[in-house]
Amino acid sequence: MADDALKVYHGTATTYLPAILEQGLLPGGDGVIYLTDTQAIGFSRMALHRAHQEQGHRSRPVVLEIDASRLD
Repeated sequence: MADDALKVYHGTATTYLPAILEQGLLPGGDGVIYLTDTQAIGFSRMALHRAHQEQGHRSRPVVLEIDASRLD
């Protein structure tokens, strides 16, 4: 990724990584894919909270860095 490329971030949990890597980011139940231009810890913490609610305590937070110039 070029240093001058616009980067956006998506907070999620390790539980969801296999599906994201296979299918890409897909909208959730609310029809939205949440991205931010700031790598915020709170964004990742929200994802971990969700993972704990849905999957138990088997998951860890992760923030994906995305090259926005490659988005459709």
